[in-house]
Amino acid sequence: MKRDIMISNIYWIHLPEHTNIFEEGYIGVSINPKKRLVEHKKRNDNPHLTNALKKHTDIIHTILLVGEENYCYELENILRPKENIGWNINCGGAKPPNHKGKHLSAECRRKQSEYRQGRPLSKEHSMRISQGKMGHVQSEETKRKISESKKGQICGMVGKKHSEETKLKISNSKKGCIGPNLGKRMSDEQKRKISETKKRKFLEKMR
Repeated sequence: MKRDIMISNIYWIHLPEHTNIFEEGYIGVSINPKKRLVEHKKRNDNPHLTNALKKHTDIIHTILLVGEENYCYELENILRPKENIGWNINCGGAKPPNHKGKHLSAECRRKQSEYRQGRPLSKEHSMRISQGKMGHVQSEETKRKISESKKGQICGMVGKKHSEETKLKISNSKKGCIGPNLGKRMSDEQKRKISETKKRKFLEKMR
């Protein structure tokens, strides 16, 4: 059986003044070097490289070779035979593990959740999340799971009132904003569902 050959790229991330490929900059291997460069800027698994990409605006991204994947890793091992050379922290030639299809353990998910708690998102990050969700419609199964997960939970604002300062901030943040339903009319079906929901909630309170 004919074996499929994986084509990859070996690249060099460096500054204009870097001339020694064996000791300066960063050497890497990737099937999609452009996407990998974006990942380098976001990830913190290599602080030397991430900090350099954030600090310098004249970074050069050079494709050294396009060839068979194993050969690219062999060349990477020649250029980075040991740890902590240039911006590389690991020695070259080791293919990163593929986590596709693998699930994180409950302990790992808990640690990630604790790490993210209290870390405010930047405006740019929040905007990207918002843009990514535009036009996305949740499946009925997802809606059901969300509904079940929230059953029995008490809203954090129950029994509380916003301070006058908070009210003013909310008011100021909404000034100039155009409501998403402005100029739109609800269908008879939407009106019926809203009516039924309000009736059900009212009856639940009366019990």
